[in-house]
Amino acid sequence: MNLSHNKLIQFLKPGLFQFSIAFFLTVFILVYDNSGLPNTTEIANYFTIQYENYGLIIIIIAAFLEGLFMLSMYLPASLVIVLSAFTLGFDTFTLTKIGLLSILGFTIANIFNYYLGQFGYYKILLKLGGQDSITKVQKDFNENPIKTIVFTAFHPNFLAITMVSAGIAKANLFKTILWSIVSLIVWIALWMSLIILLFKSRKLEIAESDYIGYYFVLILVIWGLFKCFKKQLTKK
Repeated sequence: MNLSHNKLIQFLKPGLFQFSIAFFLTVFILVYDNSGLPNTTEIANYFTIQYENYGLIIIIIAAFLEGLFMLSMYLPASLVIVLSAFTLGFDTFTLTKIGLLSILGFTIANIFNYYLGQFGYYKILLKLGGQDSITKVQKDFNENPIKTIVFTAFHPNFLAITMVSAGIAKANLFKTILWSIVSLIVWIALWMSLIILLFKSRKLEIAESDYIGYYFVLILVIWGLFKCFKKQLTKK
């Protein structure tokens, strides 16, 4: 029994980083959903009112909150950009301001996420006996740092995980943030184009789902299992 237990632990170790995020995210979702805190629709309505009252400064605050590790996974895709475009207007100048302020908010959050990885999540993995996982995260990130940042910047949820990984890997902060900004410029420009094409002449409807966070949990578990099986195949 003990031998089987040890084998299971050894099998799961390569995906410890992903599994631990999935675990903490699940706890966060359960606590959030049962604490009476606002749901997606209520958050959207709140920010809409704040945009009308306070204008562009709210974009930075909203982008920062949406870009934070864990919290970002509870909010729908690029909520800050979609809401601000509908509230403030679709003209080119306004959209440019929205994009730039969103990048500023996301960047501040990314710096926070980086240090969370370096000083917080690093220690959590160590306490979980995850020195091997730390080494693997460092290796994975350092092999393709630019590619990883560029491809995960399409959404704050995944970029937040990448920035935590960068912190664990102790990657160069300036280069990491610089590439995240470049990537965000590209992806936000694409998001803006998509918003104009799909929503400019339509009424805004925020899709509310009780399962948004759990979808990310499932993705993380599958990602972790993939790394576990990959490690086993490499051994063989």
